[in-house]
Amino acid sequence: MINIREAKRDDCGALVKLSSMESGRGAESGDAGRLGALMFDLKLCGALIGYDGDVPFAMCLYRYTAHARALERGVYLEDVFVAPDHRGGGIGKFILQLMAQKVQREGCAFLEWDCGDPRAREFCAKADAPAGDARAHYFLAGDALGEFGKFKCSCCGEKRG
Repeated sequence: MINIREAKRDDCGALVKLSSMESGRGAESGDAGRLGALMFDLKLCGALIGYDGDVPFAMCLYRYTAHARALERGVYLEDVFVAPDHRGGGIGKFILQLMAQKVQREGCAFLEWDCGDPRAREFCAKADAPAGDARAHYFLAGDALGEFGKFKCSCCGEKRG
């Protein structure tokens, strides 16, 4: 029996496993604990998880956001994944529909996501959501973030960062 629901702290290990399947990277030790802290202690994100019986097969990681252009609160989908053996049956679209319902129920104004993978773009085109502009999504972390944060003030020449 298929069940898709809001994730609980006990689901964090399964979410990390699904995420590593999606990204092709192995999960690091402690990832489930870190995800649990982000979701339930800091309340920075949330997730839907899908089970087929006792086997996790789908997930949607999301966070709340806002944009100056909308001047309203919305939800950004960080990651949506359906295991290959469950694709093609409408599960991905159903997850998007559940998120659309959640967004409306919580009084949010929009639901957004990025599609970089060609397979995902094909799916998103079928979701009747108009594609945004062709801008690229940039991301800094780790050493690159630290290096980018170092600069020399153009006013006084003081090094900062």
